[in-house]
Amino acid sequence: MYNLVGGKIEEGETSEQAALRELSEETGMKGYEVRQLGVMTNNWNPEDMNWLIDVMEVKCIEKVALQTEGEKPDWFSNHRWPLLPIIPNLRVIIPLCQSGLAGWTFVEDNIYRYEIIWNP
Repeated sequence: MYNLVGGKIEEGETSEQAALRELSEETGMKGYEVRQLGVMTNNWNPEDMNWLIDVMEVKCIEKVALQTEGEKPDWFSNHRWPLLPIIPNLRVIIPLCQSGLAGWTFVEDNIYRYEIIWNP
């Protein structure tokens, strides 16, 4: 199943620094410009911690991804990704990112119920 690049913010890092580091660690690519598109929160398991996920757009110096950490990154066209086996919430997140609009919050209580909040 496909997912996007991601990870945790390390102590002392900003969200932007974490996005650049994770991109490099997971794909071998170097980014140079980061823009926050939105925020994703979820509460899948009330006994577990809630997650706050910054959704970032990163411009890259080159689009050559290397296989790292046992996973093989790949590129997919806009018309092909809907046909791929992807993490279910990405079926909502990817179109939000492609819209170019920033300032949204995706609140997910479970895999079947979610809400999108616009924060202009």
